[in-house]
Amino acid sequence: MSSTLPWITGIGGVAVRIVGVVYGIVRDGAARRESRRSAVLARNQRQFDEFYSPVLGKLERIRERSQARLDFSNAMSASQSSVSSEEMQGTMDFSTSFLRDELLVYREVADLFRESAGFVEPSTREDLGV
Repeated sequence: MSSTLPWITGIGGVAVRIVGVVYGIVRDGAARRESRRSAVLARNQRQFDEFYSPVLGKLERIRERSQARLDFSNAMSASQSSVSSEEMQGTMDFSTSFLRDELLVYREVADLFRESAGFVEPSTREDLGV
């Protein structure tokens, strides 16, 4: 009986070590997953802050300005018979400068796209044909 006791003790020691190793592997795996998850969340936050949010803001600005220009143009068309040629020229100049400002915002979007190309999702590249 005394000859089996060291055997049992040896097996118990090995079992404790195996449990410790498995616990360490599981804990390290969880830490790595959490680290990866944190890195992905940080990248997504930067992607949103530095690319998508500014682009969406600029596109909304373009939409608003386009609608204002269209409303202005429609109002001028409705009152065209009572407008003098000088007023019409001023209106055309105003409309042209409005359009030029819209094109500048499009340029800003294109520049932002080029500067932040690393943040652009592949699906966005496909949608824009880039």
